[in-house]
Amino acid sequence: QPGMAIAQKKYGSIIIESTPSGATVLIDNVKKGSTPLELKNIEVGTRKLKLIKTGYVTISKGEIVKEEKPVRVSEVFILKTGELTITSEPTGALIHLIDSYQGKTPHTIPELAIGDYDVTLKSENYYDKTERVMVEYDRKNSKNFILSPKPGKVTIIITHPEAKISVGNKQY
Repeated sequence: QPGMAIAQKKYGSIIIESTPSGATVLIDNVKKGSTPLELKNIEVGTRKLKLIKTGYVTISKGEIVKEEKPVRVSEVFILKTGELTITSEPTGALIHLIDSYQGKTPHTIPELAIGDYDVTLKSENYYDKTERVMVEYDRKNSKNFILSPKPGKVTIIITHPEAKISVGNKQY
């Protein structure tokens, strides 16, 4: 109609960086690429920004895009971690994880990056035991190890040649 102005959409740009880089960028739930990334022709106004990187906490935030100057976004990812509690029978076994000593059972290891780990327990007079343990995000993960005893050796010195020796129900 005469006298009515047509509203035109306005556009701005956004520059997105992340540490570590290589994060997937979504704007208003539409995938735009990976960081570092410069996007032009983004509609002016509040835009929903999401940065996703495997193994890290997803970043979601609102960003106001203006026509005049580019919006700069720089984000640092937080590693997804979980807690791992190791117990054993017998207690006091040495815990080895990622090729390093972690303590004696029972023991809790906080803030481990999520994933699978080979955990080895060692205890004197018992066979070493290694098992794969999964650490899940934001969970108190736990694993109990039951160690097998090594066979014992007994030396008996007797002065009476007629002595009878038995261990349990077995005669020697």
